[in-house]
Amino acid sequence: MVGIAPSDAANFLAGAVFVPYTLQPLLQRTGDLLNSPDSPWLSIAGRLRPGYSRDDARSELETILRQQDRAYLDRQISVFNRKTSLVLTNGSFIQHPAFRDRVVALMVLILGPLSLVLLLACSNVTMLFLSRTIARRGDVAVRLALGVGRARLLCMLLFESSATALAAGVVSVFLAYRVPMLIMDAIDPSQSRAVPLMHPDWRVFAYLAVLVLVATLASSVAPMHAAWKLDLVSELKGRESSATTRSGTTNFLIVAQIAMSFVLITAAVLFERVPSIVTGMDPGFETRHTLQVPLEIDTSGTRRSSDLAFYRALQARILALPGVQSVAYESLPPFRQMPPSEIRLATEKKGEGRPASVDNVSTDFFSTFAIRRIAGRGFQTSDSDQNGNSAAVAIVSQAFAKQFWPDLNPLGQIVVTPAEKKLTVIGVVADTRSEQFGVLDGPRLYTLRELTALDGQLYVRFTGSTTFIETPSEME
Repeated sequence: MVGIAPSDAANFLAGAVFVPYTLQPLLQRTGDLLNSPDSPWLSIAGRLRPGYSRDDARSELETILRQQDRAYLDRQISVFNRKTSLVLTNGSFIQHPAFRDRVVALMVLILGPLSLVLLLACSNVTMLFLSRTIARRGDVAVRLALGVGRARLLCMLLFESSATALAAGVVSVFLAYRVPMLIMDAIDPSQSRAVPLMHPDWRVFAYLAVLVLVATLASSVAPMHAAWKLDLVSELKGRESSATTRSGTTNFLIVAQIAMSFVLITAAVLFERVPSIVTGMDPGFETRHTLQVPLEIDTSGTRRSSDLAFYRALQARILALPGVQSVAYESLPPFRQMPPSEIRLATEKKGEGRPASVDNVSTDFFSTFAIRRIAGRGFQTSDSDQNGNSAAVAIVSQAFAKQFWPDLNPLGQIVVTPAEKKLTVIGVVADTRSEQFGVLDGPRLYTLRELTALDGQLYVRFTGSTTFIETPSEME
């Protein structure tokens, strides 16, 4: 250890260790990303030199990106044109093109109900102040009769409202510091320190101060108006007057509270239905009884035989656990978009194909994820020889079959991969929603994973609860 960084530099983590990025192969055993220029995994931060503007940096970065796009095609990774775009923002999430729509939607969903709750609270406080003013009508009438000016009475009522708002503001600031920690303590005490330290920002403070001031003035208008309309003769005699009866302001506040309460109840019912809608949506594959097993194994060395033995032993131990039905591998993790590959027919030349996602899966993949087979057959153990090499067979999705052979039977057709490998289609499976939640995937080609492969994501299909699945101590 050569130094200590401030807590704010830890990327909102309770603790962090900074190491040179060149140590990636030693710390992450998922491959040497330093030699994979087409696998983005680093975030770059820079500082402008004196005399240079952000536009200068942007023009230079665009030149570098165009060179990288040309190099991407020169490496023949894909025949599809890749054009990287550069967007200049101030660093906020709402200006990020990939997050803008989602951030705006979340702000509407969060700030909308909060604004209604704030308005409802202001109307409640206004009603309380109004009721208190009516209850003190005799006291106010005596003050006015003794010669107290209405301006001074106005200042008195405004001071009462401001004192209440100031006390509430102090309490809210304290709660803003403490509530996140209390919530994390209730959820998981071990992660309570992961709550980032909150530092006051004068811009946020100014915005909240203006908001509280406006709310205070709005809450004070009705009591001031009621005090202004007092009939001194009737109030000093202790008789009811028109000012003590229900006024138009009171009626408006009651109607506003009922309307906002109805909107909040409706929104609460809709939010309550959101989890059921999300969990009830069919992605086309099993998610409730499927677990992903993270594997961080160094497969870059010369220990291929021992690594393969470990994979087989691990798979056997997992299958021996009670409740486990099957295990499977795939190269494309669910709910993550990956660059498509060019797939073409046997009669097409390179560059004439169409984009499709290629997923390298094991024999039990479709049964593990309960993906429905439409036609043909699935992968079988006999599709691999004694050395573990896979036969030249493939399974396609419905979207793939409709795009490549809209009027023909896809079974028995030949497709060519970017590696110039010809595969025979032996089956068609149903489309899934595995790339974007709720959106049907595009054309998808499933290839058979070799038995000697040491890559891919490991998944386990089980029955019952997940609490029974524990890593055997011998395998840790």
